[in-house]
Amino acid sequence: MMHSSFGLPDALERAATELPDMADVIRPANGDPVQLIAGLGPVSGTRVLEWLLQHELDAGEELAQAWAETPGTSSEAVLQVSDGALSKAGRKVLRRIRHRLRSTGVEVPEAKTEPVVSRLPSVEPTLDEAMISPLDPSGTRVVYLVEANPAGGARMFEAMLSEHRGLLSFEVYSASRGKLKRFLKDSSRRERFSGVAAPPESVRSLVLRAAGRQVENRPLPAAYGQWRNRFAEASDVPSPGALVRDELGSADVEAGEAVFELVRRRELGPWLPEPEMLQEIAQSLDNLSQSSLVVSPRQKREQADEIVERGVAELAKSGFAGSTAWSFDESAYVFWKQERDSEARACLWAADAVREGGNDSKRLLRALLDVVLGPLVERFTVEPAPNERPDDEGSLIVKP
Repeated sequence: MMHSSFGLPDALERAATELPDMADVIRPANGDPVQLIAGLGPVSGTRVLEWLLQHELDAGEELAQAWAETPGTSSEAVLQVSDGALSKAGRKVLRRIRHRLRSTGVEVPEAKTEPVVSRLPSVEPTLDEAMISPLDPSGTRVVYLVEANPAGGARMFEAMLSEHRGLLSFEVYSASRGKLKRFLKDSSRRERFSGVAAPPESVRSLVLRAAGRQVENRPLPAAYGQWRNRFAEASDVPSPGALVRDELGSADVEAGEAVFELVRRRELGPWLPEPEMLQEIAQSLDNLSQSSLVVSPRQKREQADEIVERGVAELAKSGFAGSTAWSFDESAYVFWKQERDSEARACLWAADAVREGGNDSKRLLRALLDVVLGPLVERFTVEPAPNERPDDEGSLIVKP
């Protein structure tokens, strides 16, 4: 029988994630009902069908219909589905499929009503936790989301987010609740880039934001396409960086001066864009160092500084300032969760300064740029030549 569907393969992929013990059989079938039941057998086939009828009703009905029309163990998998495990809509679909089987001469057992036991149901505590790492020098971070798995245990979303390139990776894992909670705890104790807890919906908004900034030549990860609806509702949720402002507000200039030391120590930034945007600046500095024009060391240093300042202006116009302000906000949240309130306030001041423009913005962007280009500029800091006299300060040319 020919069978084609847009929804069934996607639903089976989700079932494979939720039923990891059968994933190695579900995925190779590529959505083909006949191949699927051949690998699963009637018992496991019943489990998969029950899950679909509970969570992906349209796909469950499609699979049940396909199996009902295929002789052998496939119809047996349909007949063994328990009515008590389904919602009202799922039971209605199951009754319809069984009626079709009965009309073709298949003996269909009467649905059994399981006795009601007067006892409180076992309810597992709600699980919804998230963790984010600090931004690394490239502006990239890892985020984790752990939530309850309807099929039992828990699942974890792991995503790598880049401010300049978008959603770099997206993985989904299933494991026990205890194992994933231990993983989050261990992540918070790493020596470098240790994670901090964050509101799950705010972390979902980070993933959604990164997906919206995806560069054209890099497709979104396939796994994200299967789960994107899980993040769509977070479109209006404040990011962690926005939340910290509600706690700390902004900061004054005195607090903000600490940012420059954090940048120099490389605890912040430089979060620079793709290397292509820096190549022109570096090439200009290299050309200056190889210039045959004989000028004083002081003048060469001034020319080098002018090259970098022009680069700062170009980066600001390219949108670098906006993403840098956002990165300062997000770093403020991490410092705040690490109980480093003074550094958090300094980052908030820096974010405000960069957004407003002006001299403070130029100083901050220059400090970030110097982390990378500083060694190139420092080549022009040398002692004056012996034949350069103090009264030559105003001259560009070194006199013989």
